[in-house]
Amino acid sequence: MSAAAPADADGTKLAGIGLLLFTLFLFSCQDIAAKLLFPYFPVLFIIWFRFFGNLLLNLVQVGFSEAGILRSLRTPRWRLQLARSFFLAATSYLYYSAIETLPLTTSISVFFIYPMLIAGLAPFVLGERLPPARWIFIGLGMAGVLLVMRPGTEDFSWRFVYVLAAACTFSCYTMLTRLLAKADPVATTTLYTSFGGVLMLLPPLLLISGTWEGPDSLWLWAAAMSLGVVFGGFGHYLLIYASRLVPAPEMASWFYTQIVWMVIADVFFFDTVPDAFALLGCAVVIVANVFIVRMELRAARQLAAAQAASSLD
Repeated sequence: MSAAAPADADGTKLAGIGLLLFTLFLFSCQDIAAKLLFPYFPVLFIIWFRFFGNLLLNLVQVGFSEAGILRSLRTPRWRLQLARSFFLAATSYLYYSAIETLPLTTSISVFFIYPMLIAGLAPFVLGERLPPARWIFIGLGMAGVLLVMRPGTEDFSWRFVYVLAAACTFSCYTMLTRLLAKADPVATTTLYTSFGGVLMLLPPLLLISGTWEGPDSLWLWAAAMSLGVVFGGFGHYLLIYASRLVPAPEMASWFYTQIVWMVIADVFFFDTVPDAFALLGCAVVIVANVFIVRMELRAARQLAAAQAASSLD
């Protein structure tokens, strides 16, 4: 029995990693599909479709749950929930405004600065202690981002500022997610995420609706709706299931596989080949983030071991 248990645990984790990789593929497809749809839909419209499609799935799932929709919406932390939804909506708008013209590979490489921002802000916001070695890798990751953006050269685009702003808002979103995960059920958080995004984006969407004429093709409308239902909504549910099988710090190391899909998409869909500086900067960002994740994982294991030892005393 004792020999079979580790094997079962390894098999479960392997299944979780496979599920996570498929989920990240769906998220990558979402960004690729959005970029392909930009000639036909405004950025704001595509983002609203994402949240609306996600909301439909959430309403179906929560509606058939024991808690129900109204009970799931009741929380004393509704202001924090709406703030979290705002940060995700802002992230989506800023990032999609950037990839409308920027290559996907360089955009996501710069966006992956957000784990370093979270690590740097954690001591001030979450009260977490940050060892000196982690600051070194944060600085290394920042250097990688500068290699990708190359400010001061003709390759630099001001749209990179949008990506940096998106990384900042996503860092705020992630830290609020950590805080709310300890207090509210998953159903409450997912409902507020999609419902808040739909409501917040609706007024500006109505303002631009009179200045834009939609495409005649039903296939294009179906593709826009699939962003929220298939890629976004379904992908987030798969991510929740994967998180039950793979520890959170280990999951973070696999998120960088999205860069591979973005390179493939840039080459085959958008006829863009990343240059050597972009690929080098991308590699530096990945290495820095992976080392930060490994240090966090080691610290979590040491804390768990210390707590287990103290409980035996």
